[in-house]
Amino acid sequence: MGNTEPAEYLAERLREAIATEPDVHELGLTVQIIESSVVVTGAVSTPSQREAIGRVVQRLAPDYDLVDEVDVPPMSPPDGVEQLN
Repeated sequence: MGNTEPAEYLAERLREAIATEPDVHELGLTVQIIESSVVVTGAVSTPSQREAIGRVVQRLAPDYDLVDEVDVPPMSPPDGVEQLN
């Protein structure tokens, strides 16, 4: 790989880019560089946010493989009507 940027710097640059990406805006993700892979873990609200993370990684770290461990929890409707007093 032609990239001489330290892994910690690349991980932080990717974390910041993901957090500020208009299609993502997610601060609670973890980004790690492990050998030739970018490992992203955490949870987002929608599948489109998850896809946008992949685009950010591809754009900023094209020489790395993405290991996508981002979860999109299912959204279920409420069980009933909430009573407010």
